[in-house]
Amino acid sequence: FKSSKSYVLKNCINRESCFKEKRNKKIKFLYLSNYIFEKGILELLQEFSLINENIELECFGNFSDTDLKNKILTYQRDNIKIFGPISGNSKFEKINECDCLILPSKNEGMPLVLIEAMSTGTPFISTNVGFINENIINDYPLLYNLSDTNGLTKKIKYFLNLNKNEKDILGKNLVEYYNTTFSKKTHTKDLFEIFI
Repeated sequence: FKSSKSYVLKNCINRESCFKEKRNKKIKFLYLSNYIFEKGILELLQEFSLINENIELECFGNFSDTDLKNKILTYQRDNIKIFGPISGNSKFEKINECDCLILPSKNEGMPLVLIEAMSTGTPFISTNVGFINENIINDYPLLYNLSDTNGLTKKIKYFLNLNKNEKDILGKNLVEYYNTTFSKKTHTKDLFEIFI
């Protein structure tokens, strides 16, 4: 095995990037993953059930088992909405209209949902697990470590304290990073370089 013969080809999604300003009356957070314990869904719902701010959380995904589904549904209220799976254009519309996506997962590689969020300029709060840190903007301010029991709370508060200009700059930086790292054009170029 020679390192000179190994390559890393980053993921790609079938979507061109876009950036739209968010115009929500309430600050909208989005969870977009299957409802699995390891994805941190219960910690996320517990956190939002304690927040008194004028914010909303919408959750979309497939339920993994009946007991977990019943537990998750007990958190549903005016500011926490639980839905089934979503895909295609509807998924991208939800990502694009939310102010911030949240992925509190305990185990990941490089999740496509974060690439999808970057493509729309949507900031995201995520645990710093797997290869997430290696595949996003350097010193990204909304990652937290699983060992920090208040990490999710701190990052939600951090995001809520950003002003509109700071959120817009963060969103535009994510789109720029997406274009140079994950776009179809970049993916095609990197793929050809492997075989040339």
